[in-house]
Amino acid sequence: MIGQTPYEAWVRRLREWAKDPDTPLDDLPALAGDDRMTPEVYERLIDHIERANRGFMDVFGKRLQDVFKDPDGQAIARAYHNLQYLYARRLAFALHPGLPEKISSELLRVAEEDLKDIQAEVERMVGQDKGRGSVNDASNLLRIIKQNSLLQLLHVAPGSAPDGAATGQTDKDQAGIGQGNLGAATAGNIKSQVNLIPTYDPKDRKS
Repeated sequence: MIGQTPYEAWVRRLREWAKDPDTPLDDLPALAGDDRMTPEVYERLIDHIERANRGFMDVFGKRLQDVFKDPDGQAIARAYHNLQYLYARRLAFALHPGLPEKISSELLRVAEEDLKDIQAEVERMVGQDKGRGSVNDASNLLRIIKQNSLLQLLHVAPGSAPDGAATGQTDKDQAGIGQGNLGAATAGNIKSQVNLIPTYDPKDRKS
């Protein structure tokens, strides 16, 4: 990142992270206290953050749909549980120490709300699915989804990995749920929140 401003470093890395959530973010510089980060620059950065989150959710949505392609119950349990590791990348991004507290807290709030919405939508679609052959099959799959709930992430200490044990198995190990809107999770709109962009005062410039 030699020769780049903090803004440029963040924008470049966010573009990479949107396509590959495994892209490391921990070495990005702090933005707070940099006198080049005016409200106008922060506003542009937030646009990039929102695009990055939408890109991340596209990746997450595709992985979520793939979970239900395997007819084996244990495979579904493992794949759904492993989605926690992917979504943890979004939570880690929201908690990045280089972000100003106002932006970080709003990113975390939106990420947690999105996670709750995703889990609720998956449970709703699994419970209502009519293409499985029997109510019992849908009930068993719903049990797997609840046992490996994505909401377990909200009880994991920041920076920690989710529990590695997936649990649950359908009686007939049969999936086949319709895709519906499983991949249509929102990334939220943080820019519309009041007082999000840090207050900037020319007097705060370093002499």
